[in-house]
Amino acid sequence: FISCKLDGGITNFNLSVGITDEFMKALELNTTWDLKFGGKVYKTVYAREIWDAIAEAAHACGDPGLIFLDRIQADNPVPSDILNKTNPCGEQPLYNGESCLLLSINLAKIMNGNMQKLDRLTRLATRFLDALIDIAEYPLPLIDENTKATRKIGIGFTGLHDALIMAGLPYDSPKGRKFAAEITALMSAAAKDESMKLAEELGPFPKWEQSIYYPDTPIRNASRITIAPTGSVTAMAGCEGYGIEPIFGVAYKKATNVAGDFYVFSPLFLEACKKYNIPQEVLDEVGRRGSCQGVEGVPLEIQCIFKGAMDIAPEDHIAMQAAVQKYVDNAVSKTINLPNTAAVETIKDCFKLAYNLGCKGITVYRDGCKEGVVTVGT
Repeated sequence: FISCKLDGGITNFNLSVGITDEFMKALELNTTWDLKFGGKVYKTVYAREIWDAIAEAAHACGDPGLIFLDRIQADNPVPSDILNKTNPCGEQPLYNGESCLLLSINLAKIMNGNMQKLDRLTRLATRFLDALIDIAEYPLPLIDENTKATRKIGIGFTGLHDALIMAGLPYDSPKGRKFAAEITALMSAAAKDESMKLAEELGPFPKWEQSIYYPDTPIRNASRITIAPTGSVTAMAGCEGYGIEPIFGVAYKKATNVAGDFYVFSPLFLEACKKYNIPQEVLDEVGRRGSCQGVEGVPLEIQCIFKGAMDIAPEDHIAMQAAVQKYVDNAVSKTINLPNTAAVETIKDCFKLAYNLGCKGITVYRDGCKEGVVTVGT
């Protein structure tokens, strides 16, 4: 399973390995680990052998990622039902037969200091998704029954980096992470409060008496906040940062058969450049590099704010994920971008940091490790 993508196959979905606290302890102590299924032990190996294989495969092709099973279970709203699966990008832990209903608020459109608008939209989203549970058509009776038993919803956001840029905050700064955490905390509080109001109107979710909320908090939805990857949603919304991700780059080269090759720039970056009267020859150099970092003629205040995914250190990617995860009762879809030169040991360090900071999962991508993805620079 760990190595099944190394030959270039099964490219259309992500893979992750479930990791427990017990495994991480075995790794730390350099002890053995039983490979078992159905209660039967098939083989015993050192935990480090599995760990090394995961990191080497992720280095080679970006898969697998990790899912920290005990972290997910610790936030399980109905502890008697084991969370044993997620949706394809890992942001929605689920029980058998559950489905996920997700919605993302475009922060690029509202983050001009208008927290009241964000509160109002989150409450509207809570009611919208709760109603959708009842009117949706499910492919199997089991999915219908189990989805309605917990009434889980997943409200998230897209355009976080757009909002940070508009606020003049670097993505990889403590202030940037504090801003993102405050946004998520507000959404979490609003969604929970509105779900409690829905419970007063319509009753709590059917498994409420088996949940962590019983008997103190009648609530309509067992979980409410999820940060999804929002690829298609972001493209339609017209913002630049996908979900929690930073913008991929401030510029990239587009090749066409008619007009030849030309550079496509971040609109937010171009807007900032106009304010500083940055000349075209400087922009051409930014286009060639795919980054404004270290480009003579670009003010440092712009360089500080306009960092693409590859300009941000992996530990800062992970720190942002961890800052937001504190207020997300489901999970966060996030890719940790690494340069092509990153070593296998760097990937191991990323995995351990994500675990130590309380993330529920982690996916890494080393630049150039697979074909057919967006590239920047020459």
